[in-house]
Amino acid sequence: MPESGEIRAENKPAEPDTFHEVVGKAMQIVCNGSSQDLPLGASVHQLLLQLQIEPRGLAVAVNDALVPRTRWESNVLQDGDRVTVIRASQGG
Repeated sequence: MPESGEIRAENKPAEPDTFHEVVGKAMQIVCNGSSQDLPLGASVHQLLLQLQIEPRGLAVAVNDALVPRTRWESNVLQDGDRVTVIRASQGG
């Protein structure tokens, strides 16, 4: 029997191996018309990383409100949010 304070290997909780397990349950948002599963607490920045979208030249709106680039990491998405990602283009 282990001494007081010892943790036996079989009683030790498994280490989380994915971001979803660390953050919590998944939520669903709609980005440019497509459903996306994200972990609860995910930000606009994390959504762009998951979608592998290069952030240069982008504008992002959440529920029709523009989110300044300086707030992408702190703007936490909510279940059911509608996100629009627009890439600026040149041309005439």
